[in-house]
Amino acid sequence: MPHRARIIAASAVFFLAPASVLGADIIASFKLPSGHKVTIVEAPFAEGKLKYSDSSPCLVDGRIPFGTDCGIPSTYVKSLSVVVNGKSLKLDTSQMFNVWGNRHLITYKGKPVRYFGGSCLDKEICVFRGLFSDGAGTFVAEWRVVNGATARTVVTSDEEFIALFTNNLDARWPK
Repeated sequence: MPHRARIIAASAVFFLAPASVLGADIIASFKLPSGHKVTIVEAPFAEGKLKYSDSSPCLVDGRIPFGTDCGIPSTYVKSLSVVVNGKSLKLDTSQMFNVWGNRHLITYKGKPVRYFGGSCLDKEICVFRGLFSDGAGTFVAEWRVVNGATARTVVTSDEEFIALFTNNLDARWPK
């Protein structure tokens, strides 16, 4: 987690609704420094809904999962939305597991932290990035928004991408 602790937030506000009852969804809602509101809903992993296989490589519903080091996931991302120009847009969250858990979303060892960022070039073109999970399950994802259409352009556990996203959480646009 030390590389994540270096990510400093200028003005992010986080809200985390903990699961008060075992099996309840966990909702993280926050505003980015760019002003965009983000809401992530994480739900308990139930093998009845998604099929886990510990074969090599391990699979969930026949696809490689991100956020787990080949163990059975404890949670999956049920939904992820971002508000752009007053419109809530749903981002692709397939194969994303164990994203927040009980991590510190506001501060870590007294310093502000952020795991999600994004900005827009103009009213029609935006990029959003996130760092998820921790330890051996760490992964990053990126989404592009163009004229209200969304596409996940990156999802990887590659260490070079993790380092890149850690230092460049918010997209930088040419001036």
